[in-house]
Amino acid sequence: PHLQAWKGVTWDWIPDTPGTQPPVQTLRADWDQLALEPRGDGTYDLAFTYEAVQGDGAIVRHTETVHAVPRLNRRQLARVERAFAADRDRWEAQLALLAAEKRYLAQQGAFLHQFALRGLGVINIDKLQNAEAYPIVSLRFDFEGNTRFQAKHKITLVDVSAATVLTFQSCDWDRIPVPPGEVHLYVVLEDGTAAVLDAAEFDAQVRRRASPRPFTTELSLKPRRLSLEEALAAVPPGPSGPLAPT
Repeated sequence: PHLQAWKGVTWDWIPDTPGTQPPVQTLRADWDQLALEPRGDGTYDLAFTYEAVQGDGAIVRHTETVHAVPRLNRRQLARVERAFAADRDRWEAQLALLAAEKRYLAQQGAFLHQFALRGLGVINIDKLQNAEAYPIVSLRFDFEGNTRFQAKHKITLVDVSAATVLTFQSCDWDRIPVPPGEVHLYVVLEDGTAAVLDAAEFDAQVRRRASPRPFTTELSLKPRRLSLEEALAAVPPGPSGPLAPT
């Protein structure tokens, strides 16, 4: 939306040296960011950026910059630049939030994908058997403050013994089952870290304090904060072991 002022404008590429061709990367169809920076002489640097999250949670980012001039006369250029400056100021903060949200959700998805690769079942498909017979707890975390997490945050509960992975939106954190066996908890956070309770910590902070149904015990947890790389390295393999790479 911050580029509306430039809609329909044709640009002429200015090569760095005569006779060269535009960088082949700029012909991609899946650029997801574009930044325009004026040089002060009526020409611009156009920076095209592609960003994606790999299956291991790593962010791949590539930027290609070209020098170009819009096909506008002096009066048209002045009008477009004024409109562009106003649009950019109005949308800049929202665009930054949108980019951060997109990156977070992609990292969360990549993190969840790792459990299937480790032979721990399909997310929310391989269900716990007789989950209603288990103790139920209401969980909070020591870094939540006085507010609940937003809907985008998920608790990932990994029952290694049953090769089961379940996710719970924040609105469901008051009804988390406590199955027997080896259980781990993960919550992916926006800053590129994860809140982690491994099996020993889950046993000490949750299982020993949980009351059997029909009672619900509210627990405040103190998980470890690990980078996503460290958290992935700590993900246990399922009973059948990790899947072979394809």
